[in-house]
Parts: sequence; C-alpha cells; structure tokens
Amino acid sequence: MNKKGTILIVTLAFLALLSMNAVYFTYFTRARTKVWENQIKYYKAYYLAITGVDIGKKLLSASQNNYLLLRAILYNQHYIYTKHGTIKIRIYDMDSKINLNSLINNKGKSNTKMITLYKNLLINLGLSTDLCDVLLDWIDPNGIPRVFGAGPEYYQQLNPPYVPADGQIPSVHQLYLLKGYTQNVLLGTKTRPGLLNFVTTHSDSKININTADPLILQSLGYSVDEINQILSERMAAPININYLITLNSGVTVAWQGIITTDSNYYKIVSTGYVGRAKKTVSFIINTK
Repeated sequence: MNKKGTILIVTLAFLALLSMNAVYFTYFTRARTKVWENQIKYYKAYYLAITGVDIGKKLLSASQNNYLLLRAILYNQHYIYTKHGTIKIRIYDMDSKINLNSLINNKGKSNTKMITLYKNLLINLGLSTDLCDVLLDWIDPNGIPRVFGAGPEYYQQLNPPYVPADGQIPSVHQLYLLKGYTQNVLLGTKTRPGLLNFVTTHSDSKININTADPLILQSLGYSVDEINQILSERMAAPININYLITLNSGVTVAWQGIITTDSNYYKIVSTGYVGRAKKTVSFIINTK
C-alpha cells in the first residue's frame, strides 16, 4: 500500500471515530437531558404536594364552625388543577381512630378502657387478641413479655435482629416490625378491611362519635340498629352526648372519658402530579 492510501485510511478512520463520538455525545446529552427533565417533574410534583398541605390546612380552618362543610371535606377527595400539574388532597380525622400510644403510658401504666376497645376491634376484624399483647410488649418500657406477647428476645433472634421501641411509636407503619402484624393484618384482604384503617399514633386518645367508623362504634358496644341510627343522625347534624345517653346510656356511660363529639387532630395527605411524576406528603395538624 502506498503512502497516499495509508493517509486515506487513517483519515477515514479518524472521521469515523469523530462520527462515533458525535453520536455518543448526542445520545449522552439527550439521555442526561431526559433524566434532568424527569427530575424537575418530580421536584415540581413535590412542591405541588406541599402546596396541597397548605390548602388542606386552610380548608380545615374554614370548616371548623361548619359541621356539614367539615363532613364534605373529610369524606371527599379534593382535586386542584394548575398549569404546572394536579394536586389531590385527602383529609382524615385522627380522632375517629384508636390511638395505639394510649394503651399504655411511658411508665408502663395500662389504660384498661383503650386496651378493651382495641381488643374488641381485633375481634370484630376477625383477628387474634394476641396481637394486643404483642403491641403492649412493644410499647411497654419494662421489657417483661406478656403471655401472648413478644419480648426483646424474640426480636433479637430475627435476621436482622432489632429491639422493641419500649415507648410510644411515632407511626402506625412501625407495626410492620411487630410479631404477627403481617401485611394481611395491616392492609386487609378482599373480605376484610386492614387494621391500619382504624388506628393512629396521633390523636387526643378519644373517639369522636361523629366521625368514627361503624366498626369502631361496634367495638364500643353499640348494636347494629344503634349504629345505623348514629350514622343517619350525624349525616345532618352533629351528635351530642345527651343523644348517646338516650340511645344507650349503659354503653355511653361505660366509655365516659373516651367518647367525644369533636376532633382536634387531622391528617392531610397531599399528592402532586406532573405528567407521570408523582409525589405524596402527609402532615398531622392539631387544630386545638
């Protein structure tokens, strides 16, 4: 091969290399641009969700003196459409649920009424009351396991091992760590609602009869007919204690100090959507 031929081949190879680099650079730039565009969408979705929390606070503030408006806010999802994306807001009444941290205090003193209520709920859900002992062992600071519970030794034998909270739990999602608290128990099945629908870790440790689920009302001891009367009555106006005493004085008096007719704790769950990007944030608010 002569010198001119060699130069031509080297030149063609060099041009081919430049072309490959140009193609790779173009692909890399487009890929990185796509990543950044998606990341920006997620950031926008997150800030839309934060905005939704602020809107939820304003909705609660505006409805405090209007029972029917408050009911509409609690029992409906709220959508807000903006030029940047969509916000979905759902507000939950935490005082309609059983506060798990109220079953026992940090000094190990049991609240027998709340323990009874929690066991009744487990029974009505078709679950074992052993789960109550497991929970009490988890939050009890004394570390002594109950008959049907689980002490530190049980959790230390797991892989990986861990230790009980031995105090109040910050979130109901910590229940996933407890013995027997399986996904079916917490999230439910096709035929049974999940336990997470009825419990909380943030509330006044009372049950608002105006927002409590029928299963909670049943766990308090009201009959099916009485529950239907409560549900019908509270659709139009808030129920007061006198109404409950007239309805069933035995149950109402038995739960004195636990039953209430209003709420202070609410959970705002806000989701921001930008294209396929989605971000959800939640916030507990005390309106007291």
